[in-house]
Amino acid sequence: MLSREDCCSPQKYDIFLDFESKLIKQVKSGRQFLTVFLFFSDAQPSEAEKPIYDEAQVVLERAHRILQELQDYKGASQEIRKAIGTPDTETERHAWEAVLPLVSKLKDFYLFSKELGNINVYINHYPFSLNNRRRL
Repeated sequence: MLSREDCCSPQKYDIFLDFESKLIKQVKSGRQFLTVFLFFSDAQPSEAEKPIYDEAQVVLERAHRILQELQDYKGASQEIRKAIGTPDTETERHAWEAVLPLVSKLKDFYLFSKELGNINVYINHYPFSLNNRRRL
């Protein structure tokens, strides 16, 4: 068990202990679900958290644009069907011109999802890393 000096202010430490005791009661009672509400007003990253915070900010700044592009994504199924249904140079060229930029967009979506996944793994792993155990 951590002391107040190891963890945080007395108020935060008491909240932590209250949460911990409620969690233990939930586990012992056999309940499978626990609803936890966390409120972070004016939360700022510590010096140790700053590198991952900055990295996450860079990724999340692009999120709005990526989400908008995903919502606007139309695909090229009509052009592809037309090229398959009436294969000639013109329909194939038109289908290729429609598909090529979409492949690039799909690659962007995929790479963005990988970045989000990497940030998520790091954020979820961070509290349990050896360097940060003392802070918990």
